[in-house]
Amino acid sequence: SLGPGSNVTDAISYIDISTTGNAVSFGSLGEAAGYLNGNNVSSSTRGLRQGGFTPSRVNTVEYVTLASTGDAINFGDLTTGSEGGSGCASSTRAIRAGGHAGPAHVNVIDYAEISTLGDYLDFGDLPEVVYNGPDGVSNGTRGLFAGGSRGGNSGTSRIDKISISSKGNSQDFGDIIKERRNLIPCANQTRGIFMGGRFAELAGEGSFVEYITMASEG
Repeated sequence: SLGPGSNVTDAISYIDISTTGNAVSFGSLGEAAGYLNGNNVSSSTRGLRQGGFTPSRVNTVEYVTLASTGDAINFGDLTTGSEGGSGCASSTRAIRAGGHAGPAHVNVIDYAEISTLGDYLDFGDLPEVVYNGPDGVSNGTRGLFAGGSRGGNSGTSRIDKISISSKGNSQDFGDIIKERRNLIPCANQTRGIFMGGRFAELAGEGSFVEYITMASEG
């Protein structure tokens, strides 16, 4: 449901991927939240909502158990509150990167172990302060973050990589075709795909579908 005078929602919906049909209700978040972008991550058992906009930027993390329906439960806190950041995950570890903390943007990367409850810990830093992205994909071992906004009409085409099982600053991987933000990412264990996106308010920026091979660089 929408909060009073707000454009954020606490609704959680789900689909069964193997079938077609409309989404149905799963449950509710503990707080109505928006501008989540790529902030949500999952393992095979748990899904996590990392931060967001309520309408203040929050550091709260909630989780659901994917096999059953029900309301989200408090997990812990991020190292800093933000919206418009990104996330990726392995089978055991959740990663959050970048975001808009209001008025500043952040380059922090933090992490938590998905199977436990507790606050996130510092992982490292992105090379740039980026929000509205960088949008993340993972093959379970390597996490990649692509694109994003640096404020105003300034964007980035950079792709950065991390090794999810270790800690440290992200490293350059390559570039997307054109600098833009709000990409739609998806991946399997081999290939990461980035679709659409925006740069400023110009029309026609979101027609790209592009891919990377995650085990290599370029």
